[in-house]
Amino acid sequence: MRESTTTALFFLIAVTCLGLAWWAKPEAVATNADLEGELPGQQLFKDFEDIESPATLQIVKYDEALGQLKRFEIAKDKNTGAWKIPSHDDYPADAAEQIRDTTAPLMTLRILSVASFERGDQSYYGVVNPDDENLSVGESGVGMLVRVKDRADKVLASLIVGKEVEDAESQYYVRVPTEDATYVVELNPEPFTTEFEKWIKGDLLDVRSIDIDSISLRDYAILPTQSGQYGLSRNFDADMSFNSDDSKWSLERLVSYETGSATTVELGENEELQATKLNDLKTAMQDLKIVNVHRKPQGLAADLKAEKSLMENQESLRSLHEQGFFPQEDPETGNVEVLASGGETLVATDKGVKYLLRFGEAVASLSDADKEESGGLRRFLLVTTQLDESKFPPPDLQPLPETIEDMLKLEAAEAGISLVPEDSGSEVEAPAESSLSEAQAAEPAITEAPSNENGGNADSTAEVPPAENSTGDQPADATDPAANTPAEQPEADASSPGAGDEPAASSAAPSEGDNAFEIRTQNVFLISTGIQQDETPVTPADGAQAEQPATENEGNAAATTEPPVTGQEATQEELQERLEALRERITRENQQKIDDRKEKIEAARKRVAELNARFADWYYIVSDSVYKKFKISREELIQAKSADGDAAPANGFGGAAGLPGFNPGGFQLPQ
Repeated sequence: MRESTTTALFFLIAVTCLGLAWWAKPEAVATNADLEGELPGQQLFKDFEDIESPATLQIVKYDEALGQLKRFEIAKDKNTGAWKIPSHDDYPADAAEQIRDTTAPLMTLRILSVASFERGDQSYYGVVNPDDENLSVGESGVGMLVRVKDRADKVLASLIVGKEVEDAESQYYVRVPTEDATYVVELNPEPFTTEFEKWIKGDLLDVRSIDIDSISLRDYAILPTQSGQYGLSRNFDADMSFNSDDSKWSLERLVSYETGSATTVELGENEELQATKLNDLKTAMQDLKIVNVHRKPQGLAADLKAEKSLMENQESLRSLHEQGFFPQEDPETGNVEVLASGGETLVATDKGVKYLLRFGEAVASLSDADKEESGGLRRFLLVTTQLDESKFPPPDLQPLPETIEDMLKLEAAEAGISLVPEDSGSEVEAPAESSLSEAQAAEPAITEAPSNENGGNADSTAEVPPAENSTGDQPADATDPAANTPAEQPEADASSPGAGDEPAASSAAPSEGDNAFEIRTQNVFLISTGIQQDETPVTPADGAQAEQPATENEGNAAATTEPPVTGQEATQEELQERLEALRERITRENQQKIDDRKEKIEAARKRVAELNARFADWYYIVSDSVYKKFKISREELIQAKSADGDAAPANGFGGAAGLPGFNPGGFQLPQ
């Protein structure tokens, strides 16, 4: 009985368990066939919703030929928000828009179809993870990994891009690293580049070739010696300037060191500068591209002046030497400068910015990854800029007039008037040949006021020396043509007790004929009488009215548009006011010239500081083809003149004069 009970009990337990198992059984797992029908059209990265959320972009590529991985990373600085390239010593990136253009397609990426669910097919489709720790050398079918993270380091998207689908434009095999399935998507992989130069500011030097107005070459080399030291081998220095008026280059200075000492060399009669080489250098300045960077050692300032502590740091010195740069201490000043094994090129612009490019060693000592950056030989480059104040010469300031006489001369000069009557070439004696001295003729009119009231005013006496000859030293018809005007006879009768001789002078004029009168009026054509020849003569009874034409004559003789003044004291006061006004105007104009120069210098100084801040921390690496455009030998610099004797035309770019006698970097090279 007990056995039957036990058996029944076990049976009930078994049935209960089966019931519970049936009730709790999971839903049937979807088959690959089901998934193949459901996945197309689905979004791969549903958590990637905000285009502004990416803070890091990582790209990993595998070079099967070299068996090497290439890692590239660009990240946003958490403090400044600026993009930088951690894979290249945190070099600043110009990537805000490029990051959006690169990551936006991942945010909306959808599956077109499923190529395979099998892990073994990954190599076939080229979606093997390049970041796999177990990746072996010589592995085939390795794809490109693209990973996007936010500020919290959360992965927003991670995708392995494989081979392109045959006969399907813009379709690629892809895989999510955590899955085995391989999908087909529509994608443009070109933005996922690991080329350093594609992520940085393209115009490194930020200079236009049309602004370049002078080039200087410092051709020398740093060579190792048997003692283990380094020796300086100097070839030549050359300074060239470009004249934009005739679009030609000119040689300002050429110094050769072939004999062991500095020797100035002049171009031969049948020699000229090779304009094509110089124009190519200008273009190379504008288009300079870098392929890589390395951070400079500490102790090397932005202006490439080395601190003395650098000379005591063997590791930093070794780094500099390996890249072709040699700190040199000047025994006279104690300053430490940097010499370059590839020489120096100095380029100045009309904006007051002077670039100094020092070329170092070829990149033969770099890693294979650096060599492979864009293929071929590479050169190290150090760049700095300096302010060139010679582009802003002191302005030509106008001197301030100190006296009324200075003012009258200046006003006459501005109006294009000469205060000395021009020689007409006639037989009539010129007024400038008066027996009075120039000093007497230049005396202010107010000292001769009584005599001037007859036929002129104070201003006319001050401006024209012949006016003082009205005292009677010479015949009036030969020295004072203005005395022949009809209006002057009444003035003499009305206002001057000694004017009795004047009518005789006037009556003598017609005896010489009309030609003599024309000659006399031509000889003093710069003096305005203020009276028209066809005016009706004023009678002595109208002496009061005669004063008005004389006053108008004073205003015209002064060659100004000032309103007429009456009286001797009023004329002097008016002249003094004009003198003060003129001094204020000239002072204001002079100050404006000074301020304009200061503004230009400050703008250039600010520009130099900005550029040096950009160049301060870096060795740049350029292609050898670019270096050759800057490395112009003496044989390439000078050529035989063309058949017509004219220099080859320049490309029209350029600016003003060059920089003769320029000393690179402000230091003396060792002899």
